Amino acid sequence: MKWIARGFVFTAALVFGVFVASFFWSQPKGLSYCTFTVKPAPKPQITAESLRGIWKGNWGHNQADCTLLIDRVDGNDFYGTLRKEGAEILFEGTFNPKTRTFYFDETEIVRLGDHMSGWSLGKNGGLISQDGRILVGDGHDQWGQYGWAASNY
Repeated sequence: MKWIARGFVFTAALVFGVFVASFFWSQPKGLSYCTFTVKPAPKPQITAESLRGIWKGNWGHNQADCTLLIDRVDGNDFYGTLRKEGAEILFEGTFNPKTRTFYFDETEIVRLGDHMSGWSLGKNGGLISQDGRILVGDGHDQWGQYGWAASNY
């Protein structure tokens, strides 16, 4: 216990000594200090092409795991496939690069999951993060509104 107390007293005295000595320090004549200006890194430009790829996350009323595959981009339009619990749903949408927002409609049920009795094609909207790595949005279908999120990490 004594060594803890001694260590504390030593550290306190050292800090206090440096503080007091700082009042007597001055810049040597003839020397100048460099100053640096650090510019923030430019934000990546997010385009519809930034959406292309595989996004994994959760989807829908039960927030089950999902995969969004956006495999085609044409200007600001994009096309892809949503996979959730064995279901495969095609979608197509439009991206606004100025606001980083997008809208897409589920257009076709390719396959239902083994334990599904049906799927209601939804209309969805969302936002891509400034770094282009996270999609967050919501949608609505005949059963109501739901949320979803996915990332390409």
